[in-house]
Amino acid sequence: MIALVISACLMGDLQSCHAYRVPLPEQTNPLTCTLFAQPYLAQWVGEHPGLQITKWTCESATVANI
Repeated sequence: MIALVISACLMGDLQSCHAYRVPLPEQTNPLTCTLFAQPYLAQWVGEHPGLQITKWTCESATVANI
């Protein structure tokens, strides 16, 4: 299973950042995650006002290094 990993900071405070994992549908692989992440990112931003995405990546949903 693949997850979209979003690093986001409070707007105006780039020192207050966290990583968020968005699980994707089971059939998603790393390539489709990368190619089709934009709608998930847009939805996430809409649901998290006040946070600014600084970077994102696609990783295994079981990775626990954050």
